[in-house]
Amino acid sequence: MRYLSAVLLLLAVACRPQARPIPPIPRATPSASSSPSQFVPGPVPSPTPSPPSPLVASVERALQHDRVLSVDIGPRVSGTPGEKAAADYLNKALTEAGLEVRRQRFTRTDGGESENIIGRIPGVDYSTGYFVIGGHYDTVVGSPGGNDNGSGTALTVAIAEVVSKRSLPVEFIAFASEERHPV
Repeated sequence: MRYLSAVLLLLAVACRPQARPIPPIPRATPSASSSPSQFVPGPVPSPTPSPPSPLVASVERALQHDRVLSVDIGPRVSGTPGEKAAADYLNKALTEAGLEVRRQRFTRTDGGESENIIGRIPGVDYSTGYFVIGGHYDTVVGSPGGNDNGSGTALTVAIAEVVSKRSLPVEFIAFASEERHPV
């Protein structure tokens, strides 16, 4: 729960729209046939069109990233070319978002290797603590992993695209081989 609260707080700070005055709602006017306590509503103000907020744009970007992971790349089982293709894609996406990215290679329980993709915002001091936002990008056999957990990884990248413009202590991680359990 604390993790979710921290992510929501971070999104609120990163995606807050610029303040716009709220138009006043017209007062109701008395009807000629009504008593003073009955009112006929006045006209409803038209909504003012505005450009999509950064949050809406982030959701659209998350859907695009999820589509690449689950449709274009497809299943990403640990140790397969699909997992490697996803790692390459995530490395590129986080780099293009403006993060300093590193690949953390590790040995899986089956002896093979996989890589976590880790991005940090340049110029931020991480020595006093930081938030981690992440998701795993591998899948089980036969699954495109759109929900488990392509959506979490895609949202991690989309949030990075917004938050990377701020000097916030956040580390973004795309974890590999979460679906692989020791035998």
